[in-house]
Amino acid sequence: MSETDLPKGAELQEDGSVQYTLSRPISMAVKGGTTRELSELTFSELVAGDLIDSSTSGSGAKISLDMLKRSTGLNDLVGEKLLRSLPARDYMRCQKIIAYFLEDGETTGT
Repeated sequence: MSETDLPKGAELQEDGSVQYTLSRPISMAVKGGTTRELSELTFSELVAGDLIDSSTSGSGAKISLDMLKRSTGLNDLVGEKLLRSLPARDYMRCQKIIAYFLEDGETTGT
């Protein structure tokens, strides 16, 4: 998978992270009467420990959510609730970004 395989709204950054702009902002009321809003996500490359720890999360869907939380740094309860409230098209695009980091490069030879 190459940079051109990143989904619509995703852009590779100079530091190797991927910036993704959501199709629409999402928000959630949190303690203290404040609102936490999310209009974009920054994905960092996962490390082996992330994969190992995610594998103990349960079903495939929970593993996917756990890897998404780890890559974006939204590890707290509010972060998880925000990720769960993403429009389905954004969630699927986010999974493609995770796949970008898991790809082992282009196939060579026959």
